[in-house]
Parts: sequence; structure tokens; C-alpha cells
Amino acid sequence: MSLATPIDVVVPVFGAADDTTACLASVLGSTSGVRFEVVVVDDASPDPVLAAHLDELATRGRITLLRNEANVGFVVSCDRGMALHPDRDVVLLNSDTLVFDGWLDRLCGAAAQDPTIGTITPLSNDATLCNYPVPFALETAMDPAEARVLDELAAEVNAGTVVDLPTGVGFCMFVRRALLDAIGGFDLERFGRGYGEEIDLCLRGEAGGWRNVAAADPLDEARARLDEARLRRGCCNGAELVVLHDLGGGTEVFAQHVIAELRAEGRQVLVGRPDGIDRSVMRLEWVDGPPTPNLRIALLGRSPEEIGAVFRRIGVQTARVEQVAGYPEQTPAVLAEAFAAAAIPYLVTLHDHAAICPRIHLTTGSGTYCGEPGPAVCQACVNSYGGPWGSVSIPEWRGRFGLLLRGAERVEAPSRRLAERVGGLLGVKVHVRDPPPIPRAGLPAPIAAVAALPTVVQGRLRVGVIGLIGEVKGFAHLFDVARFTHENALPIDILVFGDTADNDAFVEMSGVTITGRYHDDHVDDLVRAARLDVIWFPGAGPETWSYVLDIALDSGLPIVAFRIGAIAERLVAVPNATLLPIGDAFRPDRVIDALARAAGKASLPTTMQP
Repeated sequence: MSLATPIDVVVPVFGAADDTTACLASVLGSTSGVRFEVVVVDDASPDPVLAAHLDELATRGRITLLRNEANVGFVVSCDRGMALHPDRDVVLLNSDTLVFDGWLDRLCGAAAQDPTIGTITPLSNDATLCNYPVPFALETAMDPAEARVLDELAAEVNAGTVVDLPTGVGFCMFVRRALLDAIGGFDLERFGRGYGEEIDLCLRGEAGGWRNVAAADPLDEARARLDEARLRRGCCNGAELVVLHDLGGGTEVFAQHVIAELRAEGRQVLVGRPDGIDRSVMRLEWVDGPPTPNLRIALLGRSPEEIGAVFRRIGVQTARVEQVAGYPEQTPAVLAEAFAAAAIPYLVTLHDHAAICPRIHLTTGSGTYCGEPGPAVCQACVNSYGGPWGSVSIPEWRGRFGLLLRGAERVEAPSRRLAERVGGLLGVKVHVRDPPPIPRAGLPAPIAAVAALPTVVQGRLRVGVIGLIGEVKGFAHLFDVARFTHENALPIDILVFGDTADNDAFVEMSGVTITGRYHDDHVDDLVRAARLDVIWFPGAGPETWSYVLDIALDSGLPIVAFRIGAIAERLVAVPNATLLPIGDAFRPDRVIDALARAAGKASLPTTMQP
């Protein structure tokens, strides 16, 4: 390819006047150090306005216009355009594609790297394997101004880099003339009307020793570099990284409140979560910016300095570690060392007991407080657990979390007991901070939800249980009370506002109603409509907070719970709250008696002996 020889930019056209006009304007208006000629092949377009526009451009010498007498299809039109000047390399360009300054220089620069490069495809927001930001995804909507900025970033961060591809993509594909001379053009017999013709061309070229490459986007690494560049430009004043899991729940509610506060302060926020495919990789989401799905940071196999450098490069100025569940067990230490290496100050929030126990909740299989029996028993418990971190050494576990907490500017916890326990064991100062309440609009509950509530029957005790009642929330104790009530035909209705770990377990039990998941905005009205006598918290483990308790307190109803954890801390000063010893969790008769007394009803008859 001689620099004195122009490049033919071949644009097949049929209809779509607005897209075609914009395409040609972008090509003709772009700057280029490479000489080029725009060859438009009008495939008998039925639009007279478009035809007149093409004629005008041709008359002014802006384009070379070839017009087919009849509609012959994309493949024939491309071949006609490519055959116009047999000594020139060509670029095939779809008529709905926009290009920007320097686009042709970059394609030709890539071609100059190796004479065996036969085809070159650039990055696009709609180009299958050359898609950005997500390969093979549907077209990512992008206005021209945003696309221009992205093009500038691609030219900067991926300059001069190419990667081999199995095939080019025909929306914008440089084709070397020597390749066409060697293997011919498109296969008109097999692909006469179009679709797949460029794949065939590229595969035939590859079989003949030619390379198909991507320019400006060496795929995974280049997409990541583009994501980084977009972040740097958008977070020019620095961003706060919020490290989270992807499990939802109360931690997610709290974190979203924190994110909202940061945004209200004008801060840019990046959220890091474990990647769904490789949990040792943190994927980053830019809260107020375009998607960055290619930006993933490997937490293992890299030095703290390397990880810290990535954080700094993308604009992380400060960080918050809200939750590391779902990441590898080394993550607390990795983050502490990376933040230290990059001089990034950070805050840690404790949402559970994970810092001192891999089982997180300090409960037995029945969901009751384990009592923290000592290192040997705790290690045996963890070894038999089979949880996400497997059998880990508790001293090593606590050592990694201790490194994270001691390196933080501040450590916070939602309850006094959690702060004291973790702080004492790991030797750090932990500050108590009440989480903000869940915003609830107080809307009327759906008519169907209210209608599904059991009818109020005089003389029966109506007990409400709110939330997702899994193992650590007291499923076993709820089941025991429900079964005891059923077997003894006690006049009690138990209404679960939410779900349980096994709803089917209650199907045969009389007096149990499970409403299913509720919406925060109308749960208050649903609880009022149920005309409950008392609300019960069946969990007997050391909860660290409970957003559900806010709902119970706002109802004004009597509350019964076990004397442990954050729920007990919050209820100790509530006049109509009853706190039971956790040993009563295994005595459904005592729980039922306490529920009846709290509701101001006579003690119900039971058959269990003390």
C-alpha cells in the first residue's frame, strides 16, 4: 500500500436517507492524513430525496456515485464498488455508521504493521464480537457526542495495538487489495443477497495465510482500558469506592443509603462487587456514568501495589468496605494492603460477625446463639460447616480482618454488642452508628393482599412474624411453635408477613398464614389491617441490626423477642416489649405463654411439662 495511492471508502446505499446522510457527512467531514475517495453504490434506492442528495454530492465532486439499474443486493453492490479501482485498498462501510477524526489513519496504521494483515475491523457499539462495552450484546444506545468522546479515548488508550480475530465484521472493514487479488471478492453464488459474506471472505483469507485483526480494540484488555479512560474522565475530581457483596438484604439497603448520601454531596461513586463468574475478581459499576462491564480487578495473583495502582488509575480517592462476603477469604488483607500501597483512606462498616467467624452469624444449625465456646470447638464447627470459604483457620481469618480494620480511618457497627465483641477480639476501636431507617411511603396495602388475611375470630390470639425467616432468623423456633399450636389445637393464628426457609413445611398446620414477600411501602398498612395482638421475633441469635424491627416498633403493638443481640438492645427500653431468655427458644409452651401475656390475654393451655 503506497501512501500516494488513495483508499476507496465503499458505501452501499439503499434507503434510510437520514442514516445515510449522517454517515456520509461524518466521512466527508472527518480529518485524515490518508487520501481517500468515497465510492457510493446506490442499489436502486426508492427514495427520491436520497437519490437527489447523492446526485448533488457527486456533482460537487464530494463522492463518486455508482448507481445500479435494479436492486441487486448488498454483496453485488460491494463487489462493484471494490472493483472500481483495482489498485486500491478499500474500506467497506455500512451506510448507518458514523466515523470520527483520524479513523482512516488508524485503520491504515494497523495495516502497515504487517503485510499479511488482510482485514481490519474497528470497535463499535453494534459490531458483534467487536462490540463495546459488551461483546455480542445488542446495540448500546449512544449519541454522537458520546461516541466522539469514546472514539478519542480509544485512539488514546489503544493506539497501535491490534489483535487477531477469527473474522472481520462488515459494518466497517478495511480489506487489503492484495487479499482480494489472491482470493477474489465476495462469493456471489452463495451470498448473493447478503448476510455472512464477510465471514466467508475472512475465512478464505485466513486459509490463504492472511490475518483478520481488530484495530483500536484488542478486545478484553482494550475494552477494560476504555472503561478505565471513561472513568478517569468522568471522575476527574476523584471517586469513592464502595465494596459490596451481591446478596441483597439489609447490607444492600444500608449501602444504597450511603451511596445516596455521597451523590447528594456531589461525589462520584464506584461500586465493587464480586464477579458472577470468577469470585476472586471485583467488577466495578459507575453509579452515575455509562456502564463499565469490562472493568474487573483480579484480587488474587497480583501484588498490593498493582491492585492499588489500578484503583488510583481509575480515580479512586477514598473507599468504604461494606461487605466482603462472596469474595475469597484473602480479600480483607488484600484490600487493606492495596489501599495502603495507594495511600487511599477507607472506612469499614461491620454488618455481621464475619470479622471474627466465617459462619458470620454466631449461630448453631438451629439458628440459636452458639455461645462462642472457644477456639478448638469453633474451629471444629467451621471445619464441618462447608460454607463458601471452606475449612479456614480461624486465627488466619481473624488476622486478615484485623489487618483490614486496623488500617481503616474509622470502623463502624450498628450495635453496641457487635462493636464491643469484634473490637475486643481484634484490638480495634469500633464506633456505634445506627443505620438509617428504610424509607417507607406508608401506602395502602393492595386489596388482594388484605383480602387474603385470615378472618379475625374472637378469642383467638393473632401473632405476627415479619420478614424472611430463614435459619438465622429463627425458622426452627417458628416451626416448633406452629407445630405445638397445631398439635394442641390452641386458639392461635400465626401470620408471617414475608416468607420462610420452607413455606411448604407449614401447609398442614392449622392457623398459619404466610403472605409472601411484602413491599416496604405498604407493609405498615398490611400489618394494621391484620389486627394483630402481638408481634414476635423468633430469632435466637445475636442479630446485629433489624430493619424489620422498625416496622414492629412503628405499629405500636406489643413485641416479644429473645434477650440477645441488637434486637434486645433496642427493645430493652420499650415499655410494651417482652424479652425472653434464649433457652426459652426451645420451649414453645413458654413462648406461647409470653405472647399471650404480652397481648393482655389469659395464659393459653399447654401440654408440655417444664
